[in-house]
Amino acid sequence: MGGNPWQLLTAVAAEVFYLGGSISAQRAQEAGRDFHLAEEDYREWMRLLRLEEGATVMELAQRQVGGRKVTCVKTAVK
Repeated sequence: MGGNPWQLLTAVAAEVFYLGGSISAQRAQEAGRDFHLAEEDYREWMRLLRLEEGATVMELAQRQVGGRKVTCVKTAVK
């Protein structure tokens, strides 16, 4: 029983970002269009992924499933 906690935590973080990206893309699909993020609803994601006011839900989805998660994990470990 056990395992390397950093590998496990990294896998969980990657899954959170992937699921977040999937949900964001699904919201755009359900709306039938890309839309600007409401800061009150997406404040933490926007801060974490350094998205500025006026960003769209598809920009959020791309960053959630893109290389940003690796950078975030690297920064958190340092």
